[in-house]
Amino acid sequence: MTPLRVWDLPTRIFHWLFALAFAVAWTLGGEDDWLGWHSYFGYLAGGLIVFRLFWGFFGEELSLFRSFPIDPAGALRYLKNLPTNSGQHYLGHNPAGALAIYALLALGLATAVSGMALLGADKHLGPLAGLVASDWEDALEEVHEFCANAMLLVVFGHLAGVIAGSLLHRENLPRAMVTGFKPADISPQTPQPARLRAGVAAALLLAIAVFTANHDFSGGCDDNPMACENDEQAEGEEEARDHDRRHGKRKGRHDDD
Repeated sequence: MTPLRVWDLPTRIFHWLFALAFAVAWTLGGEDDWLGWHSYFGYLAGGLIVFRLFWGFFGEELSLFRSFPIDPAGALRYLKNLPTNSGQHYLGHNPAGALAIYALLALGLATAVSGMALLGADKHLGPLAGLVASDWEDALEEVHEFCANAMLLVVFGHLAGVIAGSLLHRENLPRAMVTGFKPADISPQTPQPARLRAGVAAALLLAIAVFTANHDFSGGCDDNPMACENDEQAEGEEEARDHDRRHGKRKGRHDDD
């Protein structure tokens, strides 16, 4: 069989950057000392998901969502036939891999959005600062952690499928996602150059928009006027409550006298 380019460059860049962003963000999660880096890689993952959603409609043929539809029945058949290598061989994503991709995109998006909301509610940072009430902090933290851990389970399942597929189909799937080439006897359709260039340009603009809308996560209210305003208001309310409590105690002692 002749090596054919199956995965376009934007899809391959997304794949490895997304894997890196999630791995780092998950590893650093829960550590306040690393909140800045955790948030940065979380935003990177979110921006990459936005790009992939766009590329799923404007990329090359095997990167399009229509080339790997959601098919649970087909995924079960594929997994059932995988040990005997008797099932259909797919040039692009197989049905089980497709389910993993959609799950990772959905969970990744939910993790990124809940993380932005949590950052706004807890630290008054990010684009959602001032828009999410502090009362939602605990609920958002639960959602954020659940989605991140569920995503990790899907990643393990995806890695197991990649290893099994590589061994049973005698093809190096990780290498294919690096080089873009897989051995095959058919050629996938390719978009016209103008369409590809327009898609890449639009995707880059989306990524730039995500990053330029972001703040310095570790800079506190100095880099976020809304955070300053919220912090000052919270401090003022706390001082008022302390004053009322002290005044109440003094009044109580006078009454006793």
